[in-house]
Amino acid sequence: MKKDEPGLLTATGFNTPVANTGFISTNTKWSINGYIFGNMPMMTMRKGDHVRWYVTTLGDFNNAHTPHWHGNTVLVDGQRTDVLAVTSAQMITADMNPDAAGIWLYHCHISDHMLAGMVARYEVKAR
Repeated sequence: MKKDEPGLLTATGFNTPVANTGFISTNTKWSINGYIFGNMPMMTMRKGDHVRWYVTTLGDFNNAHTPHWHGNTVLVDGQRTDVLAVTSAQMITADMNPDAAGIWLYHCHISDHMLAGMVARYEVKAR
């Protein structure tokens, strides 16, 4: 790849307008485990299992997230909650012992992130 002129990137003979806001937005999707909503395999666990979630963010100050688990809670640093505040370049370990069976939503509460695909489902099966 080479830069031919400001704002254009040439990979295979095509000029791609990398400074174009439409191009940028189509390549900026929020994901969970690298998947946007509807594409991730179901995260499955059993009622009473010990489940450890590693929640991390990458990037600049725009990359803060508020992950929220529907139906069950997590324990972080001795505090029980169902939503976290995760700032840029931070990792939080959250422990869950799910007690509500069903298929539940897991998503970021920041509406732009949710609308851009940062939504998943997890299943808690009965014992």
